[in-house]
Parts: sequence; structure tokens; C-alpha cells
Amino acid sequence: MADKKSLMKKSVTKSCLKGLGACTLLGFLLAFGHAQLHAASILEGYYETETELNGQDRSWGVSNPRHYFELKYITTPWPDVEGFLRMSAESNRWRYEERYNVAFANEGHVRYRGKNVEAVLFSQQNRFWFSEPLLEIVHPDRVKDDDWGPRAQGLRLDFWGLNKTTGVGFYSQKRNGQDAAAFRVYRPFARNRIILGSTFVNQNFDTLGRSYDRVAAADIELAMGDLVPFLSRFGRVTWVTEVGRNISGWVDDVYQPLTTGLKTELRDVSVGDFYNIFSYQYYETNFYTGLSNREGDDDYKGYYVETNYRIPTKAINLKASRYSYHAFRNRDSAGRLWERVQTLGEIYVEFLRGFTAKAEYRHYRDNNGTYPNFFLEISGENRLAEIRTQLRIKDIDTRYQLEAYGFEMNVNLTEQWKFYSRVMNVNVPTQSRNTVFLQLRYLGWSNGEAFVEFGNPWHSDNLVNDDDFVQWDSNTDVERYVKLFLKLYY
Repeated sequence: MADKKSLMKKSVTKSCLKGLGACTLLGFLLAFGHAQLHAASILEGYYETETELNGQDRSWGVSNPRHYFELKYITTPWPDVEGFLRMSAESNRWRYEERYNVAFANEGHVRYRGKNVEAVLFSQQNRFWFSEPLLEIVHPDRVKDDDWGPRAQGLRLDFWGLNKTTGVGFYSQKRNGQDAAAFRVYRPFARNRIILGSTFVNQNFDTLGRSYDRVAAADIELAMGDLVPFLSRFGRVTWVTEVGRNISGWVDDVYQPLTTGLKTELRDVSVGDFYNIFSYQYYETNFYTGLSNREGDDDYKGYYVETNYRIPTKAINLKASRYSYHAFRNRDSAGRLWERVQTLGEIYVEFLRGFTAKAEYRHYRDNNGTYPNFFLEISGENRLAEIRTQLRIKDIDTRYQLEAYGFEMNVNLTEQWKFYSRVMNVNVPTQSRNTVFLQLRYLGWSNGEAFVEFGNPWHSDNLVNDDDFVQWDSNTDVERYVKLFLKLYY
């Protein structure tokens, strides 16, 4: 508490406009909307306040309340054109060990939508989603420049129905001047039995030197069951392959060798009541770039097999899978090639009256050892409540074995009052730790809601599969926080 009080004494108040294009969008939208007599414009607002009772140091104390206020302005001066701007002000926002009161333009866009095209000029919005079959060479989380929300600005273009061709492309710029571009196009042939696609991404790190990431990929999807009559007895039998090439050439003014990534997958294969998936992948060193969430997840080759069996006339599904990845360059300290192998078996059962159960056994092995894992979940739901209880035994028969128990309940007390709770317990030979999160929610207002919460929600947001809490050497326990929220919409 003393540290927090000293930080509060250093608090400052600052006002700023965030986003390189926000001011331009604001002036444009206001003039743009009101200049048209037939423009449809909407102004909406939102207010949220939060205060916290902190009892971590045994003596309870009240922290400064947080206030958040925002306005949304939407205008459609023409049927095919939309403008949007969101502005907000916030107090008690911590940065660099100081408390800020800030006012800023959060986000804005101007969007045009035609018969076969949509173009959006935007600032501080995450419009970087990308659909790619296998390699995942670009991911929105690596482009949006996140800092309490996306901060990048850019331009996005979607088109469809142009000679049966569909495509998407975007250009983005971060606050530090780095920019990125991505483009994907695909087209079906032979009545959707064949689909050809191509993806290209580029990220510039330094406009003055030769420092960039660049990857190009091509993919094909074949409905083998429709193309080859003999295979139709096994279902659609979809075969998808994507091959990519890292063609950066230069990174930090150092020449990089060209590298290759490949993944091929056979799916929708049915043999009786068995449904199967087979895949093989091969990634050379440094194939993935900073635009992918899989950066560093390369330098290996491996396969994956999955089989699902649905028991006839019963609501019981069985699943078995296995993957095996072998590094072909990196070696461990003993000079061995790195190897990862995982085998999984699962049974899922649906009972009467809304109850389900799932049991899973996962066996993982790498160069450091073997780590078995058992998981059991039973859940039920009706009009009054939804419950879920879990058991996980992690790293079975190793020195790191632990047991985790989790319980989640969501209850409709009345139409206006809702109660939600999560409770977890982790046992190791030397200690037992607990965490709890409780929430009482009131929905009696047509334009607002109120919450009261106890505990840290992040400890158990994935119950026993949340490895932030379910760790051998963790000392996290129940955190004594009471938070009160009020949210109003107008």
C-alpha cells in the first residue's frame, strides 16, 4: 500500500489525442455528416465507474475510483458510405508508474461498401483478420500494435464475386513508423471441387535500411471424393496443401537465406463411423516472421493423426490423436535432435437432462522427459443454472505431479439478478493453494448494469487448464479484492 500511495503522489493529468489519423477523421466526419441533409447520424454514449476495496495487506483500503466515459458518432451520408468515430476520457490509468487522466480519440473509420467491394480507411481498429488455410503466416495480434487496445491505422480492401474471385488486402502502420501489408486471393474451380489461393505478406522494420520480413505462399484445396469416383465412398476427402517461401532476403542489413514452409492435410475422411484427419508439416529455420503468432515455431518436421468414432445410436464420441515433431537442425545440450511426441485419448458423453462428461488422457514426451496428464469434466445446464466441475492431474508419476480441482457456476437468481462463481484448488505435496472469483450482477435497468466482484478473475479464467495458476512452483493464492462496477448506456 505504501508503494501505491507514493505512486499516487506522482500522478499527473494529461490530455492527448491518440492515433495519427484520428483528428483528420473527426473533422472529416463532422463536416461530412452534417453537409448532407439526408444523412442519418447517431450519437451514443457509455459511462463506466469502478472502485476497489483492497484487503491484501489484512487491513482493507479503498483505491481511487476509475471513471471511463465515451461517445460514439455514426453517420451515413450516402447509402454506401459509413463514418464512425469513438472518443473517450479515462481517469486512473497507470503508465510508467504514474497515474494519468487522459482524453483521446479511440478509433474511427470511413467505410464504403459496393456490390462487390468494401474499402475501409481506419485508425486504431483491429481490421487485420485473415483467413488462410494452413500456414498462418499473418495474425492480427501481431499487426494491430496493441496498447490497451489496437493502435495501428491503415486501409483494408475486401472484394468478392469478381469472376468468382475473392480477395482481401490491408496496409497498416504502427506508431513507431513500422508498416505492414498483406494480400490474399482465392478462386474456386470445377463447382468448388478445386480452390486455388495465394497469400503475400510484407513488414518493413526500417525505411532507411534493408530490414524487412516477406513471405509468399500458394495453396490448393481438392475435394478428392468428388473428383475421383472411387474415393466418394470415404466422404468428401478434402486434401489441402499450402507451400510458403520466406523471401525476405535482408533483415537488419544482413542477408538471410531463403527458407521454406509446407503443410499438407487430408480431412473429411470417413470409414464407417470413423472420421479421420492426417497432416504433415515441414518448416525450415526462420521461416515464420514477426507477422505470425508462430514466430519461432519452426525448424522442425512432423505429422499429426486424429481419429473420431461416434458410437451408433449413442451420444458418445471417442477421439484419439497423435502428433510427432522432430527438429532437424536444433540440438539439445547433449547433442540430440529435439523431439516432441504427444498422444491423446478422449471420450465425450451426453446424458439426459442437459448433462455432459468428458475425460481425456494426454501423454507428452520431449527430450526433458515424459509428462502424462489426466482431465475430467462434468457439466450441466438448465433454465436456472449452468455448472461445470473439473479435475486435472498434471505430470503424473513425476516429481512435479499436482492435482487441480475447479468449479464454475452461473445462476439466474431472478430475471434481474445473476450470480457467477469460480473456485479452484491446487494440491502439491508441500502445499495447497486456492483461488476464488465471485460476481453478483444486476440487470434491472434498461440502459445499465451493476456488478460486485470478489477475487482475481485471471487466476481461473480457463479453470484447471489455466497454467498461470496451475503450476508446481506458483505461490498465488486467494486475492482479497472487492470491486464495484456501474455501466450506463445512452
